[in-house]
Amino acid sequence: MPTHVYFVVWWFDRFGGMERHVTQLALALAARDVRVTVFSETPLPDSNDYVRTLRAATIRIIAPPYVRARGPRGGRQGADGLE
Repeated sequence: MPTHVYFVVWWFDRFGGMERHVTQLALALAARDVRVTVFSETPLPDSNDYVRTLRAATIRIIAPPYVRARGPRGGRQGADGLE
């Protein structure tokens, strides 16, 4: 049995097949004392159920932070593109 397993995902949608499979497999491995790390290529919101489930099981998640763009006048720009 490996001592550490890494999963790389594009992201975790709010619901889906891959998300559920990765989460369940990570939980099963962690229950067998395997250290699990999940890498996401895109930012993951803390409100995501899969993210919360993995963190509650002390499974490490590594994802880039959300980046807020600067507006044309130098101010912070929201998701809708308006300052």
